[in-house]
Amino acid sequence: ADAIGNLSMWDVARYLADLRVEQIMVRVRDVATIRRDHVIEDASPIMIERKIGCLPVVDDAGAVVGIVTESDMP
Repeated sequence: ADAIGNLSMWDVARYLADLRVEQIMVRVRDVATIRRDHVIEDASPIMIERKIGCLPVVDDAGAVVGIVTESDMP
């Protein structure tokens, strides 16, 4: 499945009712991702530029295989 948006803990904290993720995620046309064969240092500039706290990790086919978060940074 293609990534179509981000959902942060701040987005979740704003809502108390049981809602579907698609109802509260921030829609992004060009979702920032990083390939799994990149080094961790490649993730920081992307996250800083986009002002995001997490970055989906994708394989060669573009499928999401994981996520890198701010807390993963050295």
